[in-house]
Amino acid sequence: MAVSQITPSLFLGGAEAALNAPLLSMKGVTLVVNATLSHAGPTLQGVEFVRIPVPDLPCARLGDHFDRVADRIHGNRAGSTLVHCVAGKSRSPALVMAYLMRYRAVTLRQAHRWVISR
Repeated sequence: MAVSQITPSLFLGGAEAALNAPLLSMKGVTLVVNATLSHAGPTLQGVEFVRIPVPDLPCARLGDHFDRVADRIHGNRAGSTLVHCVAGKSRSPALVMAYLMRYRAVTLRQAHRWVISR
């Protein structure tokens, strides 16, 4: 149930991490972005839950959500953000890379390397 720290206030993980209250508290998470269709979100005081309902399919239109998610991550000044999908290996890394490209001014290749290195 590991999470990867992408920036000081941005974490990437799988669905199990989002349900681990002690982990969320330890990381200072105040926003959880859930890129699944059905996994439950936390019902924790002080933690906002945002669902991005995208199936885990190659034809899914994840790109339709890039700007909204990047803006929401960037706007979370209350604490840290956890972005997750089921396994933390496809949809959530793509959303995190979109954030890095938009707000850290890196290329897709640089964002990919950044995420892979963590």
